Amino acid sequence: MSKKIIFISDFYYPEFVGGAELNDYSLITRLILSARVEVWKKKCSKVNISFMKENKEANFTVSNFVTLSEECKDYLKDHCAYVIYEHDHKYLKERNPIFYYDFHAPKEELSDFCFYKHAKAVICLTQIVVDVFKKNTGLSNVVKIGASVWRDSGL
Repeated sequence: MSKKIIFISDFYYPEFVGGAELNDYSLITRLILSARVEVWKKKCSKVNISFMKENKEANFTVSNFVTLSEECKDYLKDHCAYVIYEHDHKYLKERNPIFYYDFHAPKEELSDFCFYKHAKAVICLTQIVVDVFKKNTGLSNVVKIGASVWRDSGL
């Protein structure tokens, strides 16, 4: 198993200071310190097929991926080991289940279903997010970490 993780996201802290970016920063820091793995940060807009081919033995973590091309998502799905670190219900077109009765969207409102289906795991922060994810997708490749990941200095 590769000790290299390629962490793919649209933005990174401190370039953009949002909850997802701070959470990603904390997770990356903890991975480097506790798991002793090599973590490469790569912005979605800079990922291409040749980069993925050169690194297909790595483990990919995909966080926010609005700017990741369909071609790259298809390559990941078909050739790479990846997990999705879910922050905001990107499997829904509206990205917020509150817009749907009982948090259950019609099937035509699902987005990137195959990308989620082929992930080794979809990592959610809380049980309610896991439950809503399962209700909408029917997928079982979902796990929760139980809370947001924060740096000790941030607490």
